[in-house]
Amino acid sequence: MLVVLAVTVAVVAYYLLRGGEQTGGSEAELVTGEPQEVIENPYADRTEEEDRIAWTIDQFYTGLFASSPMNKDDELVAIAMSVFTEGGRAMIPEVNGEPHLAQFLGVQDFPDRGYEIESITIRENEATGETGAAADVRVIFKYSGGDISRMFLLTKTDGEWKIDGMSIEE
Repeated sequence: MLVVLAVTVAVVAYYLLRGGEQTGGSEAELVTGEPQEVIENPYADRTEEEDRIAWTIDQFYTGLFASSPMNKDDELVAIAMSVFTEGGRAMIPEVNGEPHLAQFLGVQDFPDRGYEIESITIRENEATGETGAAADVRVIFKYSGGDISRMFLLTKTDGEWKIDGMSIEE
């Protein structure tokens, strides 16, 4: 009994020291020595307006995850749909009468490694001429097989940022 307990403790300790990664074929190594420099928050210099824009993209991403068949959550999908303008919603394909956010991105699968907002550019809304009422947001969706880049067009509607369109970048 003690041998089984000792082996279990050793395996768990090894697993935790490896950072929780599986060991089969992994190139992860235990890092020892001097502490590494802490990386600063890359978003620390965002303005409040840029944070609001990023929140809109976060809501889209949450809805994208919630719209996959394995994670289906109609309430989260509805929240994601609420961050689109009427014109933006019209661009989202439907499958069996339901919005298909992955097809809106031009992909079939959920980004398994997350996403990163690469840039936010706030500009004049060309339709209304209002300064600071439109934004271009470059988002990198991260997949194990490679990343894809999409440019989201957002417009400020009644004080809230909404997705009005998206273009595929090569």
